[in-house]
Amino acid sequence: MLRQELRYALRVLAKQPAFTVIVILTFALGIGANTAVFSVLNAVLLRPLPFHEPQNLVALGEYDVREKTDPGTDINSISYLDYVDWRDQNKVFERVAVYTNQSVSTLTDGNEATHVQGEAVSVELFPLSPSSAAFFCLTRTNRGITLSF
Repeated sequence: MLRQELRYALRVLAKQPAFTVIVILTFALGIGANTAVFSVLNAVLLRPLPFHEPQNLVALGEYDVREKTDPGTDINSISYLDYVDWRDQNKVFERVAVYTNQSVSTLTDGNEATHVQGEAVSVELFPLSPSSAAFFCLTRTNRGITLSF
């Protein structure tokens, strides 16, 4: 019964080639759009963060109770001196690190310029990421910590 219905469907599609092309293109666009949306959601929401034990990461910031905003989503950034105080007085967390968005530079190959966006991070952030071991080498000296590539 199924084979007979499949043959009938193919005959109908063969008699109307324009409709068949539209159906195939519609399926192709739908599958392609679904794949693209899933790829973005997978990369942003579903895949775990590239850190050891990402469930233990915490974002710290200042929150002013006089402002009527949601404390869970509207955390203000802090100054570097506040970070140093928090780091030095920390008795709760294993490690405290700081980062800030930076407009690093504009690179050019002589023809086309490319703006490079980056992060300025404290050295305490690097031991958190397993990928940092492949790119950086941290060395403690009497003058502080040296970061080499």
